[in-house]
Amino acid sequence: MQLNRYTITSACLLVLAMVSGCATPVGYEGARFLSPPNDISSAWIAEGGAIFIVPEKGVVIDAVVSQDGRPVQMRADGAYYVIPANQLSGVTEIRFMVEQRWRRLPISQKTDAKG
Repeated sequence: MQLNRYTITSACLLVLAMVSGCATPVGYEGARFLSPPNDISSAWIAEGGAIFIVPEKGVVIDAVVSQDGRPVQMRADGAYYVIPANQLSGVTEIRFMVEQRWRRLPISQKTDAKG
């Protein structure tokens, strides 16, 4: 198995998320749930505009980009991955690289950066 820096980083984030549990309580009031692609258990846009991602058990996300291929920052926050709202200006779709295949997460409307 060939390891690259994205795989190592993703694995470290996954371990951190599993060890730390849910670091930030997530409020679902005002959240808009999205239809998740394969390998993603659930996904939603929080009231503040950030996207929360819960990968299925054992899934490592290798890369995250917007619909135009621009890298999107994602951070681990307990059991979740979070894409901050300030990464989503003009984004209509997020793409996740999982096991050398792209998974698409459409965002039905453009999300404005709020933070």
